[in-house]
Amino acid sequence: MPGGHIRLRFADAPTLDAAPRLLDGSGRDDDALPLTVSSDEGVGALRTALDCLDRANLEVDDLSIHTPDLDEVFFALTGARDRVGA
Repeated sequence: MPGGHIRLRFADAPTLDAAPRLLDGSGRDDDALPLTVSSDEGVGALRTALDCLDRANLEVDDLSIHTPDLDEVFFALTGARDRVGA
């Protein structure tokens, strides 16, 4: 479902620096050391991301999964959000 993402937190900045180079579609927050990775493909995206980090010996300190709420799903499917501000 569009809008889902995985939030990975790392213990240190060097690990956070290395992780985005391995994971397509990721964005980072330097203040809290998290990395957000799109997970629109579901569980397979989570498995792929963790396997990739494991092969590179990058340890994830914490992980959370965000699933879109009903509003996000509606906006993604209808494009209504684009028309709200117009």
